[in-house]
Amino acid sequence: MTDLELAVLKALKGCYGKRSAVSRDQLRLEVGYTMDLPADQKVGDRIIRQAIETLRQTHATGARIMSSSGWAGYWLLEDVEEFDALYQEQRNRALNIMSGLRKQRDLLRREWYAPDPEPQLKMFA
Repeated sequence: MTDLELAVLKALKGCYGKRSAVSRDQLRLEVGYTMDLPADQKVGDRIIRQAIETLRQTHATGARIMSSSGWAGYWLLEDVEEFDALYQEQRNRALNIMSGLRKQRDLLRREWYAPDPEPQLKMFA
């Protein structure tokens, strides 16, 4: 586990349930403080999000890190029902994205691979 990932977990310690969520800005400040960075040097939002994704996929406590499009910030999982709701939300979001991509791909394929009617017309000219 990297120092950054450890700092993220430390910043979220005790923040169980979405009512205890830590905002992105607050998380960035606390992570920077934990890592003993100078006040003018901030930890980037993208780096924090990458650390959270790594923690979610590789560490038992990290797998408890929650966030939702309907609630600001990050928090630690409080119960199984909370995870089930998040899972369903993220699954639906992924399916909607894939559906949109398929439609876009199909439209582009029709445009790119449609037979060109011009050569056929020239044969009869």
